Amino acid sequence: MHPIDRDTSRVGLKVCAAGASGKTMTNPNIPKKYKNETKATIYIRRHTIVGTGSIIMPGVELREGTSIGAMSLVRKSTEEWSIYVGNPAKKIKDRSRELLKLEKEFLKEIGK
Repeated sequence: MHPIDRDTSRVGLKVCAAGASGKTMTNPNIPKKYKNETKATIYIRRHTIVGTGSIIMPGVELREGTSIGAMSLVRKSTEEWSIYVGNPAKKIKDRSRELLKLEKEFLKEIGK
């Protein structure tokens, strides 16, 4: 078992999602013809929040200001400044853009 740093999280490079139905083999040493993998870039834009335990499927774009609730399964790209929850993730409401004002104030304060 690999230790997990619970204080931080990172988006890894070359991340892939593979089925675990038992119809394919998933070990990285197994030739591709025996696996059913989907590999695609996941885009996470500015001011996006992803809750703990959420799964973002390959090819999805989390547009600016998206908020994903914990334990959600995101299978489709999101709308900007929206809040999503559930399995599959569904939009429940618009997200406030108030933090853009705070960002502007902060950047002014630090001279950017």
